[in-house]
Amino acid sequence: PFKLDPNLLTSHLRLVSAQRSSAVKRPERIEILASVLDELDLPYTWNVFTDKNENTNKGGVIYRRRVQNPLPYINDSDYFVLLSDSEALSYSIIEALSLNTKVLVTPLEAFFELGVKDGENGIVIPFEYFEPENRQKLKDIVRKMYLMKDKKINYKFDESTFDGYNELFKE
Repeated sequence: PFKLDPNLLTSHLRLVSAQRSSAVKRPERIEILASVLDELDLPYTWNVFTDKNENTNKGGVIYRRRVQNPLPYINDSDYFVLLSDSEALSYSIIEALSLNTKVLVTPLEAFFELGVKDGENGIVIPFEYFEPENRQKLKDIVRKMYLMKDKKINYKFDESTFDGYNELFKE
């Protein structure tokens, strides 16, 4: 009988993003990160749900129109990716973590307040890693992301999660 050599199989990375097209969402970071995945020859599929018809599908990046319910896509992914410059209360991060899907984010206070912990339930990419002179650092993060892709998480919502937000609104 035919037998597959498990050493020949490479695990496929599944990414998903859902974001509006806006400069603050930094859509070019998707292209930068995808180019690193391509350069490292890592197999991936990255579904990007957006309001803009990019029509620039390339490699594993697939731009899609918005869907009313992206949760099945998030649930079926290794990482939910949001590489913004700014976020308020990010429901998409809460939804991803609630589905026990790891997140890949930039270092925004809002994400930390929601319980994102680098290396535990996601990976935090410093802003400067997207600069050309830090390409090697970004490659190292992508390797870490790939090695962590099968790690299971169990996000526990804690009432204190929103303490920072509550204090802000009390003032």
